[in-house]
Amino acid sequence: DDVNPEEFDLHWPDSTGTVIKYTSNKPWFHWHAKGDYPSGIKEWRLFLNNGFDYAYTWSDVTDQDDDRRVEHAGTVLNDGYYHWYVEAVDMAGNVTHSSDTAYFGVDLSPPNISHSSPLGTIDAGSTTPTINVNITDGASGVKYANLHYRRSGSGGGFVTLDLMSGPVSIPGSDVKEDGLEYWIDAEDNVDNYDAWPGIGELHAVSVRSEGSITTADNWSNGVPGGTDSTNYLFFSIPFEVGNAKSAITSMMGPPDEFNYRLFSYNNGWQEDPPSVTMGNAYFFIFDPDKYAVEGTPTKIEFSFGQGTSTPTDPPYGIGVSSGQWKFFGSPYNYNVPLDNVYTEDEENIRDAGSIYTWSGSWSNAGSSLLPWKGYIFKSGGATNLNIDARGSGFGKMAKAMNTDDYPMDADEWIIDMIATTGNARDELNAVGVRNMAEDGYDRLDEFEPPAVMGDIVLRIDNRDREETPDLYAKDIRKPNETGHYWDLQVFTPTNGSRTYITFDGLGYIPEEYDIFLINKTTKQAKNLEWESSYRFANTGSESYLKQDLRLVIGTKDYVKENNAGVELYPDAFTLSQNYPNPFNPQTSIMISLEEDAQLNLIIFNLLGEEVTRLAMNEHRPAGYYTFIWNGTNAMGSKVSTGVYFYHAMIRDAKGKVVLNKTRKMIFLK
Repeated sequence: DDVNPEEFDLHWPDSTGTVIKYTSNKPWFHWHAKGDYPSGIKEWRLFLNNGFDYAYTWSDVTDQDDDRRVEHAGTVLNDGYYHWYVEAVDMAGNVTHSSDTAYFGVDLSPPNISHSSPLGTIDAGSTTPTINVNITDGASGVKYANLHYRRSGSGGGFVTLDLMSGPVSIPGSDVKEDGLEYWIDAEDNVDNYDAWPGIGELHAVSVRSEGSITTADNWSNGVPGGTDSTNYLFFSIPFEVGNAKSAITSMMGPPDEFNYRLFSYNNGWQEDPPSVTMGNAYFFIFDPDKYAVEGTPTKIEFSFGQGTSTPTDPPYGIGVSSGQWKFFGSPYNYNVPLDNVYTEDEENIRDAGSIYTWSGSWSNAGSSLLPWKGYIFKSGGATNLNIDARGSGFGKMAKAMNTDDYPMDADEWIIDMIATTGNARDELNAVGVRNMAEDGYDRLDEFEPPAVMGDIVLRIDNRDREETPDLYAKDIRKPNETGHYWDLQVFTPTNGSRTYITFDGLGYIPEEYDIFLINKTTKQAKNLEWESSYRFANTGSESYLKQDLRLVIGTKDYVKENNAGVELYPDAFTLSQNYPNPFNPQTSIMISLEEDAQLNLIIFNLLGEEVTRLAMNEHRPAGYYTFIWNGTNAMGSKVSTGVYFYHAMIRDAKGKVVLNKTRKMIFLK
């Protein structure tokens, strides 16, 4: 074979005139499908910018119709301009150079987006200043360029403005006081893409309110309030308004304990704080009757002046200290999911510590931070919280562990404890055992929130333990063979009512375990297997009554060893002196039963006349029992103050009288 391969032309990429064809950095090369006679084509040699680049064989090349093509297999090409040709080589070594040389460009760089003057703070309801964006591409050219915007917190899609025709503005109808977010993107003619301020990022704009930020934005009927703890307002302000305290004092006057009170918290309660600012939370307590005019309630409303929205980027940061409560509020006038609130280590706020809000009492924060509400957080170790309001596609999420996703095993149980008195209620508390738990602090535990005056408090006192000593609302530990005990404290206002503590979930505790609640203050104990609640009278000379309790759950030997010095299994039938004595308005009477028995407990006056019966032929198993008398007769009417007697008649299982005793008590004014 001394004949060269057939002559052939180059097809693509091939620029024409001044129009440069751009391709990728690994282009496909196309040429005319010609052959060789008689030996056949051995290979095709590619030359780029006059230098040999790569040799392709039949296994590399694809034929289709009159076109022969191959993907560039040599070194990845850089941005720039190239010329190329191909040599066809037959089996005898004869070479044919392509009849032409073709030209092309490589464009790997995205368009350059220059936006040197992004929007800063703008006015709600006003069309924005002209947004100037310069977008250039020195190679293949810009295919499209857009600006995308939306109202902060909307959670919806973006409105798109075409930048190819020049500068744009955002209409005032879309500029709301919650804030504004926008970003810019562009693509060149070979699909290189870029975005400003960065791919996956956005620019947040602060918006000044059209008018004054007022509490009427959230409470149209006036700020709620009252002197009962269930009516306390725990609030924050979701705009930057400077120091809002002057707006409060101009409406309410100087604070005093008879008209209104204002509290902040900084490692302890601070009454009459010097300032009221965004990002912090405050308790506001007032007596509506003191602000009524001729018996007509006054609508309480505060006007804080013009406010500015908080930019969503970067996320709003709140400094916290491990082991200390931080009172805070959302800086955004819309809901922010709690999964978008995380620590510096991107741990969900609910796993990093304890968070509560106030709804007549401390309660769980729910699934989102709400504007105008107050929240408290105690860190288990983090030093910063990030409130990320950038939303889907831009904000980060940190999913919290949901224990409901882990069904309980046979050796696991949780006891919910609820304390109530009057209208006050504490239902945050729980103890129990789970295999996933640690005996020290972990994400299954919750810290006890600060006590609020007038509210009832039930808490778990772990201040003496070595690891993370503190007061807890929830304390979940690992199961063991013997049992656990929890020292509890209850603080209740001496409101003339009773305190009730109920224990929900006792039925899941192993049958071989005993369950006792021990009152370490009164040296009394109650077997909760008989009755899953405990009650006592809110009587005392102080504004608050404190009771130290111990809940002990375990084997009989374990319970005896951890009885706090109180005999749990009575060795006699007894009638104890009432407590307190003298009393007003109510008192507690304890009876101990050595064995299962039938009992009667009757109140008499000085004349020996029956006043009321607290127990009538009641059959109860062995244990300690507390009865409360509130100074009323059998008809529910209050009796006069003075000396009264209470008489207990106890019969054993055979009907034999084992206790027949009377004690005296004094009912005071």
